Amino acid sequence: MLKKILQNKGFHINKEPIENLPTAFLGESFYKKSKPNIAFLVEYDALPELGHACGHNASAAASIGAALALSECIKKWHLKGTLIAMGTPGEENISCKSIMVKQGIFKNIDLAMMVHSGDYWLLDPKAIALEALEINF
Repeated sequence: MLKKILQNKGFHINKEPIENLPTAFLGESFYKKSKPNIAFLVEYDALPELGHACGHNASAAASIGAALALSECIKKWHLKGTLIAMGTPGEENISCKSIMVKQGIFKNIDLAMMVHSGDYWLLDPKAIALEALEINF
């Protein structure tokens, strides 16, 4: 559904699946095929046994909405740039974004933004990351 919404607004969706991430996607909208390359990270995974306890379903809608809003601004004011709505599944268990970084998908991104819902306002958020490490002593 997310890809369909983007396509209906003129975003080009990658045809080939991203390696080892079959539900990930890149939706691109070019304006004069120039920089900056701005990515909106779209999280939409659910937790086993809990469902959308983290609110990624709402975060996905907000990120898609932000990409579409910026797209309209770029068109209206004849700005330059490339917008990428980047579907990043599996954040709670496989750390999809780190896999995508290793695959070079973020290599040409100038700015990446995301929305993450919560149950209260937070003025000074502390970001956390998930990286699996194995250490032998």
